[in-house]
Amino acid sequence: MTQYYQYTPLSIPTNTRILGLDKGLSDTVIGSLRLIGLNRGIPYNCLLYCWSGPRTQDVGPEWTTPVKSITPDGIEVPVRQNLYDALRSLLRLELIEPIWVDALCINQNHDGERNSQVTQIASIYSSATNVLVWLGEETSNTRMAVDSMSQLSFSQENVDPSINSLTPVTKALPNIDLIRGDFGHCKFTDERLVAMIRFFVGNVWFSRVCTL
Repeated sequence: MTQYYQYTPLSIPTNTRILGLDKGLSDTVIGSLRLIGLNRGIPYNCLLYCWSGPRTQDVGPEWTTPVKSITPDGIEVPVRQNLYDALRSLLRLELIEPIWVDALCINQNHDGERNSQVTQIASIYSSATNVLVWLGEETSNTRMAVDSMSQLSFSQENVDPSINSLTPVTKALPNIDLIRGDFGHCKFTDERLVAMIRFFVGNVWFSRVCTL
């Protein structure tokens, strides 16, 4: 008989849940969910990821429907491939601090709770110790792109002082002269330039409104 995870109701709006991961030797992701108060100073991380596949070409049913499962508190919960990959990566890196994940820490089958937790999103992220972003499994292309970008030095000392007088929106725009200077200094090969372009254009994360 199929068992469904029974969520303990959130008694007040400023409560949420966090997922504790257990180190395992197999591909099974196990852990436990527990209630916390956002104003209690309990350390946890937040995980940002795409519910779909991480790359624009990841459009098959293996990315858009729950094909994997994790096991919180002994009950299997179906999850999509990208979230499963992210949690497995955290375990491989031994980043097993408690984590907040929207698909698991919010009862997605309860409209009232889901709507209430959406109003607390800013508090959930601002109360986190770290916010981790999952962009998918590493490939030779992404490795080259990240290595290339690490050679760019966008330091405060290199930015025109007048930028401090600009509006927040304008301040967020790239400093074109600085970018040109860095690219010219690094003398990237065409292969590296293409890798960086594909990194941004081919990753779904960078097309999200909240990312922009």
